[in-house]
Amino acid sequence: MNGFVEKIIARKHLVLLIVAVAAVAASYGVVKIPFFTSRKAILPRDADVSKRLDRFLEKFGADSDLIVVAEGGDPRHLESFTKELASRLRRLPTVRQAMERVDIDFFLRHAYLLVPAKRLGQFESVLRKLIEVPGEKSPSSWSEGLKRVEAWLETPPPLSLVDIDIRTAEGGLRLALFFLEEWIRWLEAKDLPDRIDWQRMVAKYGEGARLAAGGGYFRSRDGRMYFVFVRPRDPSSEFGAVAPFVEAVRREANALASQFRNSGRGEIKVGLTGLPEITYEEFRALQRDIKLTVTTAAAFILLLVLLVLRSVKWALIVFLPMGLGVLLNTGLTLLTVGHLTMITSAFTAILFGMGVDYGIFLSTRIMEELEGNDSLERAVVTAVGKSAGAVLTAGGATVLIFGLLTTVPFSGFSELGLVAASGVALVLACTFLLQPILFVIFKPTPTYRKRVPAPAAVRRTGAMKIGRASSVALSVVAAAAAAAGVYAGMK
Repeated sequence: MNGFVEKIIARKHLVLLIVAVAAVAASYGVVKIPFFTSRKAILPRDADVSKRLDRFLEKFGADSDLIVVAEGGDPRHLESFTKELASRLRRLPTVRQAMERVDIDFFLRHAYLLVPAKRLGQFESVLRKLIEVPGEKSPSSWSEGLKRVEAWLETPPPLSLVDIDIRTAEGGLRLALFFLEEWIRWLEAKDLPDRIDWQRMVAKYGEGARLAAGGGYFRSRDGRMYFVFVRPRDPSSEFGAVAPFVEAVRREANALASQFRNSGRGEIKVGLTGLPEITYEEFRALQRDIKLTVTTAAAFILLLVLLVLRSVKWALIVFLPMGLGVLLNTGLTLLTVGHLTMITSAFTAILFGMGVDYGIFLSTRIMEELEGNDSLERAVVTAVGKSAGAVLTAGGATVLIFGLLTTVPFSGFSELGLVAASGVALVLACTFLLQPILFVIFKPTPTYRKRVPAPAAVRRTGAMKIGRASSVALSVVAAAAAAAGVYAGMK
């Protein structure tokens, strides 16, 4: 290590030039690296759940709708507002579908498709039993046919042998009653009806009653809020696709609410919810928080170093290699992972707190070496050589632990392990590469009193030695535990 430090000090200008070029390249990577907000970005690519989600998106589009919530004013105005808003949203290029209500007639005309095959079979058996009108020959006239039906109604055939449960029988009777009532309505109506009043049947039962009473519009139980479900054309949940969609819907909703207010149709309040809106707000908050966290962490660490070391030069010697390591790691992430996620982006602030330890330890050791050495370069070389083993062991253990995370199948953790391991390794490399050069350039002076050496007796009693056999045994146990952990993780 001493020879390495002597060489980099002798070629300090070349080393600084290489570092500057690397920093410029890394800065370009920081600007270009994409930030993935999608939850798919942290899922394993080959997992069954990811494949199922991909198939779902390919067939149905987005995995969630944006929900526009309108409240305030008369319910009639809210109905017209949601109807007009849905019509406007359907014309937007970023919108695939907008729904403000359920077409109850369409639903009921196709409701039989939702009935289980077993229920249909039971209903069929009942009908076949009921249509067994007595008589071997067909009636010769309507009068004779009606008499047969009348006789059949007075003495109907037994249904005890029909395979039907009480619930199905009850539903069949309700349906028969509805058609009889509808028949009477048609007979008594002055103007001939043009269709069957399906909503009247739905309005008698549970949730259907509320849905029919509201004309099929999506609304809250108390009727104060109305909803429009909007599906994006682009199924991606990345911010680049979600932002234009959410912003376009918000502009249309606010513009229409303003028109209603100006025309005297009530003060309608509009809000957005749903997964697209959550993704949109999460990314904006995350961008703001990450910038604030990273900036605050760097500023507080620099301030703390200044307060403790009481030297601007010394603080820069500690901070610059660490900052360069963080910058290079972000650029390297573009080459290795290719993107940042909500998990890996948060590690930047953590890396500041972890990386400063190595700089403080190494710089303090160099300052201590300067107390008994007249040559600055010799003190730097000696201090780095003596402390390299301890610092590299501590940093190497951290790199190894984070590196083990790359073996887990969960992409969020494996990418975090790669980013964290490379980050710690780069901060370590920058500390050993740059700090000796910065010491020679800045020439800081110690800002604390010289230490008073401890008595020999104290030094002897504080020392603790571990025998070779014990060291080997502990190393074997640690290696076996690490191997077992790796095997369990891979399995």
